[in-house]
Amino acid sequence: MTYPEFEINEEKILSLCDSAEKKSAPFRVLDKIGNHAKKIALTTALGLSVAGAATALADRIPAEKSMATLKWDLVGQSDLWEYKALPSYSEAPFLTEMVKSGQLPPVKDRLPKEPLVMKTGAMIDGTGEYGGVFRHVIGGRPEGWNWLAGQHQGWGGINITLQECLVRQGPLWQVKPEEQNGPLPNLAKSWSWNEDKTSLTMNLVEGVKWSDGDAFDAEDLRFWWEDNVQDEKVTSRMPKDGMGVGTTMSVVDPYTIRFDFQEPQGPARVSALAYIQGCPGPSHILKDHHPRYNPQKTYEDYTNAQPADDLK
Repeated sequence: MTYPEFEINEEKILSLCDSAEKKSAPFRVLDKIGNHAKKIALTTALGLSVAGAATALADRIPAEKSMATLKWDLVGQSDLWEYKALPSYSEAPFLTEMVKSGQLPPVKDRLPKEPLVMKTGAMIDGTGEYGGVFRHVIGGRPEGWNWLAGQHQGWGGINITLQECLVRQGPLWQVKPEEQNGPLPNLAKSWSWNEDKTSLTMNLVEGVKWSDGDAFDAEDLRFWWEDNVQDEKVTSRMPKDGMGVGTTMSVVDPYTIRFDFQEPQGPARVSALAYIQGCPGPSHILKDHHPRYNPQKTYEDYTNAQPADDLK
């Protein structure tokens, strides 16, 4: 493969990276090559630098503190968590103080009828303790809080903290291979297919609430699908045909939705409903900013409906 200014091959790329490393000025070297080669050479150069730094750092980490020494047994999906009502619930001490002062309702009134209960059997070092200091670096300043319209929240964990999606992928690394037949439940506690795999019915967790106490239900998903994913004027994280060309979504009841497909589907289609695509937003807040519901608003108004500095 050749370009006007540069012939791409492994030997030349490695030579450029070596030269860049010696001169500590990779961009001066890269200025000599074409745009396509720049991308490849820069990626290689950065990869070598990161790999070298990681190796040096690993040499300084005591073995007993390195993740390389962790050992664990793979478990079944049911060993990770279950949806279950408990006799009583606990909470962080600072939340208890907010309950006492009337700022929050009691914890049992904030939870779903059957909340997701994490099981300790899959926790390598057991349950955690309240307290301590957590320092974290994020990828950038949050753009805003309307993730339905494609705004990012800093890309450093804030997104995950704020958003809950229909299903989740993350903990699958703990699950036995024979049970890895699709994503894990989350806001959708279960789902089922019709006989020819052209219809997917999902059952939502009943009693989930938004932070202001409003109920989460199928209307939030209808709004996500019809007024965001299917609205080409909204920069939705899931593209219009993200669930397949011609796919429709309908509300069966307040806690049940159904996707209907043009062709038979499988577990991979359900996986598309995990982070970062299948995460609904608060329709009771956002509708008032959407042009379909408020003609006085523009799509730009909708995108910026929840500014980064507005934490209410």
